[in-house]
Amino acid sequence: MNQDKEILRIFSRFYSRIQTSYRWRIWKPKTPHPVKIQLPLVILGSKYGRKAFFDIYDDSLPIIVFSGGVGEDISFDLEFVAKYNARVILVDPSSPAISHIENLNKHFGQPAKTVYSLGSRQPIDAYDLSKVNEKHISFIAKALWNFTGVITFYLPKDPSRDSGGSINSIHTFYKRSDYFVEVPCTTILEIMKSMNIVDIDLMKLDIEGAALEVIDSMLADKIFPKQLIVEFDEMHFPSFKSKRRASLLFKKLERSGYILGHQDSCDFTFVRGDLLYHA
Repeated sequence: MNQDKEILRIFSRFYSRIQTSYRWRIWKPKTPHPVKIQLPLVILGSKYGRKAFFDIYDDSLPIIVFSGGVGEDISFDLEFVAKYNARVILVDPSSPAISHIENLNKHFGQPAKTVYSLGSRQPIDAYDLSKVNEKHISFIAKALWNFTGVITFYLPKDPSRDSGGSINSIHTFYKRSDYFVEVPCTTILEIMKSMNIVDIDLMKLDIEGAALEVIDSMLADKIFPKQLIVEFDEMHFPSFKSKRRASLLFKKLERSGYILGHQDSCDFTFVRGDLLYHA
């Protein structure tokens, strides 16, 4: 009996891989080719949370980082703070993220005591907080969206998932079912107004399929961060809907003057073109 179950499990996994490969061939969105940018590329963060950006910043000036969807790995954000003495605004309505930040607030000023985990959940002791204090970190327990109010937030049925939830339910593990909560949502513009922020130096979005609506709203509000690091969640599970959404987002960014400088799997780093032309 156990042997039959193991055979069934192996076959199911094999079939799933074939199905995913087939979907990729049909529905993979056409992505722009990265342009070679003559600037240093910097990669910060854990193996799971790492992100890449171009070093265009002067650490003698105030630097604002806006990070949407933080989960339980903010290694990139904290390493950025330590490198540039930056201010980071973290935005995430999920319970895991809220608990993670509450725990973080108790350890400011402490050096790392262990190494990063290989997964999506980092122990607080893995962060080097020796150069980080409460002035560097602001946390907003809301969902980023294209209006201010309350919105349905779909939760993964499997609590071991590395994310706390999704608005758009693009992934198959965010089924539109009874697994949801109502959370407050807000826009980038509203946050900037409430915190008296004029410009954003780096925008990082890992918001489980909500990037199209959030970026569309941001661009409509004439907000143009110097750099954008966007995880295209649509590419994790290709479909007609996800292909259309990803393609539309690529076009919107291109028309708004952004140039793709780097791609790492489903993470894309865009730089505002005027910064490059005047470099």
